[in-house]
Amino acid sequence: MNNTERESFVKNDLGLSAWWKASRLSITDFVEEQRDSIDKILRIEKAAAKIMYRRYFLCGNCSTGWNNSSACLCSEECPECGNDMEPYGWERE
Repeated sequence: MNNTERESFVKNDLGLSAWWKASRLSITDFVEEQRDSIDKILRIEKAAAKIMYRRYFLCGNCSTGWNNSSACLCSEECPECGNDMEPYGWERE
């Protein structure tokens, strides 16, 4: 990653942007001074983005369990009886 990309990241991240503005440095000087910290934050954010969770549902009608890793996490239709299933937990994939 080059400094231009780091500058863009700092400008678009609320926390880093506030840190930069509080330092009263130019964006170039801030990135040069805090390069290691910015890279560490980027590594942490990339690792966190890879963690996926799956929502599990339970049917109150026929006791079928079902997992869902789709965008909708509020409800799921039971594949056995068509009843609306209630969410009951999360599991890391």
